[in-house]
Amino acid sequence: MGKESLLEILFDPTSSDAEKDDAVIELGSSYQDDETVDILIKVSNDRNYDEMIDASCGESIAQIWLIHQRIDFKRLASLKGITLIEALSLIKAKRPDWYSTYLVSLVSRAAPEVNIKTRKKPYRSRLFVGFIFFFLHLLINAFPTSTKGGFTR
Repeated sequence: MGKESLLEILFDPTSSDAEKDDAVIELGSSYQDDETVDILIKVSNDRNYDEMIDASCGESIAQIWLIHQRIDFKRLASLKGITLIEALSLIKAKRPDWYSTYLVSLVSRAAPEVNIKTRKKPYRSRLFVGFIFFFLHLLINAFPTSTKGGFTR
């Protein structure tokens, strides 16, 4: 099916969620370009779509990045909810180096700057960074992945 036809299904309010989900999956497997990634991100951030569609968007986005062997961490950071979880699940299984880079970028954004005069981080910031690592550990282990990159059910 052509890209325009898939987009019509995806944006047609009369299409069923199953049809929209199939369109997302087909877009991700047949049209692996930046425009498709942008469309999938837009759809996943639109709260009018079902979580099933959001999850398929995340998986399709990750598949596109994996096929091209390049990831856009800025776009990855813009994903939310189940879309992010699905994308990270596949990335974690297929490219653990990308996954580690993403986690490090999360912590580096969350950690406060070093005090220039004392060259030490405040005690509170160390606790905060520790909490972030603990939370990420819990989050990662709460959603075990299969060897194919999806959730085990």
